[in-house]
Amino acid sequence: MAMSLQQRDQIERRIRAAVDRLLAGQIPPGGACGVNTLAREAGISRASLYRTWGHLKDEFEKRRAAAWAAGQ
Repeated sequence: MAMSLQQRDQIERRIRAAVDRLLAGQIPPGGACGVNTLAREAGISRASLYRTWGHLKDEFEKRRAAAWAAGQ
C-alpha cells in the first residue's frame, strides 16, 4: 500500500523534528545520538529509515559529524 503525499510529508516532518531535537542535545533516557534513537523518536522503524528515508538519515549523520567536529 503506497503512502499518500500527506503521509510522506508528515513522516518527513517527524524525522526532521527528531533530528533537530537530537542534535540540540535532547537525548531520551537510555538513548544515544544515533540512527536507532532517531528512528524511535520519529516513530518509524530503523529499516524504514534506511530504506525509504535514507536521504534524511544521511543528512542527520552529516550534521551530527559536523557538530561533533565543532566540539558540540
